[in-house]
Amino acid sequence: METEEAILKASDVRVILETQGCSFASEVWEKLENWIEILERLNRRINLVSRKEIQRIWGRHVLPCVSLLHFRNLPIGVECCDFGSGGGFPGIPLAICRPDLKMFLLDSRRRKCDALEEMVKSLELKNVEVLCGRGEELGKTRKWNKRFPVIFARAVASLEQLDIWTREIRKTDAEIHVFKGGDLKQEFQALHQNQPRVRWNQTLLDFEEFPFLSDNQKYIITLNFTSN
Repeated sequence: METEEAILKASDVRVILETQGCSFASEVWEKLENWIEILERLNRRINLVSRKEIQRIWGRHVLPCVSLLHFRNLPIGVECCDFGSGGGFPGIPLAICRPDLKMFLLDSRRRKCDALEEMVKSLELKNVEVLCGRGEELGKTRKWNKRFPVIFARAVASLEQLDIWTREIRKTDAEIHVFKGGDLKQEFQALHQNQPRVRWNQTLLDFEEFPFLSDNQKYIITLNFTSN
């Protein structure tokens, strides 16, 4: 029998992460809550997050994104691209929790980029820049070609397609951290056919206090592309 999904608040997510040894200052949590308030307001005007997901945003969205800082090590000051940022996941919460990161929020839709710009301005996030365009096109320009050592994505496409779309903007030895769910065996096989040297690390988001993520096979997938 399935357990009913708990609806988490910011304080619940904070306790879960601190239980894992992932702690942030109170000012960080205040800014995260402020961001969610802004997101909810903007979401009435433009569909950034499914309206069915709004009341579950802390458990289904914020917790997985911030937990990456527990499961993965990001170098200090590294440039990161949030590919297909949409409502700012995971780029904005990661930038709030790690102000040393230089975060670029990439989206091809002008209205969503405008919303992201409003969030960044309202939150005074000095370490965040919004890029409006497609990764494949930006990567053809000198400024953005082979630029990023770290890329984040949230189920924007298959792993094989994500490899193709990010090829021009990522460094040759980049890591892509992908938030995806379900059985990914076929996606790994298809990716490996095109990128036989790629390595991956698959981590189940397993939190005793919030079993919804593990029950629904939610993972952080890290793809590591080695230099030729």
